[in-house]
Amino acid sequence: AWPRHLLYGLARSRNQNPQCLSLARDLVRIEPSNAVAFAMLAESLMAASLPQEAISAIRRALQLDPASTFAANHLLDDLLKRQDFAAADDLAALMARFQHPATHLLARTRILLARKEFDQASSPTLELALSPDQEAIPALASALDLWDKAPRARKDSLDQLICTAVSDGRARNVSVSAPFVRVNFRNGLPAALHNLSLIHISEPTRQAEI
Repeated sequence: AWPRHLLYGLARSRNQNPQCLSLARDLVRIEPSNAVAFAMLAESLMAASLPQEAISAIRRALQLDPASTFAANHLLDDLLKRQDFAAADDLAALMARFQHPATHLLARTRILLARKEFDQASSPTLELALSPDQEAIPALASALDLWDKAPRARKDSLDQLICTAVSDGRARNVSVSAPFVRVNFRNGLPAALHNLSLIHISEPTRQAEI
């Protein structure tokens, strides 16, 4: 089966999705217990605009490998699109057991924001901001991007929590540079991600910015 894996990678690099789809179908037939093969099939099916088949492949990939971030995130996309929040909660619980904590915290943020439970959604986002783990940084960036699409009034409490955590030194991967909250990536270059109301910047931080 390895030649097919290699051919799949080559076809994918050339944007030859029909060939990718054919190879992926062969792979899952030859290796029916290979989660990666089902993830490859799902990716090709999504590119071919076959979402129902893609979700079936994603579910199978996740059954075979509960630690598959690719499968979990794409399944969560589908569940939130259909507003199947009960199933999304079950998936988040599975992610809490088998995946990186940051992946689970981002999933919880996504679910709670989709439900418009803004007060509750601030908790997992703040946990990401407080995490010293570098692996939490991309998840925090994604979470803050989601919050930027929430109503301004609903972001106020999160802004206050983040600014407080920054000012007292608990959020080491985050800095406040009015009017943004910035996340510091591995290369040391900050990226402006989250619009911030100046009224929520603590006085020491405000003076430092001035």
